[in-house]
Amino acid sequence: MKGNLIDNAVRENLLKFVIPEDYVLLWDTYFLFSAMEKERKIFREFLKRRNLKLTRQREEILDAFLSTDRHLTVEDLYYILRKKNPTIGHSTVFRTLKLLCESGLAREVDLGERKKYYEHKYGHQH
Repeated sequence: MKGNLIDNAVRENLLKFVIPEDYVLLWDTYFLFSAMEKERKIFREFLKRRNLKLTRQREEILDAFLSTDRHLTVEDLYYILRKKNPTIGHSTVFRTLKLLCESGLAREVDLGERKKYYEHKYGHQH
């Protein structure tokens, strides 16, 4: 019995040593970054097919949208972005969200609140 307790304690400490929390966090961040890179590539290719440019503002909107896991209205995303870049306009956010939907990265959702919400579509399970 005593040997099992010691073995379990050693195993637990080895697991903590072998896989520290920082490593797990870095691993999760790597996969998030990797997924975002795939989504950025999809959006760049979509814009290119439409003869549109990936402007700095569109890229900021894309990154802000991809960085959240919740449903957002145009206004929600606009207020998040305005804190970082006061030059981004409401219309730019609205039009970019529409482009994200057309590219297959986002979808419009009706949650019954008389508002349009947007959620991730590509690479996210619901």
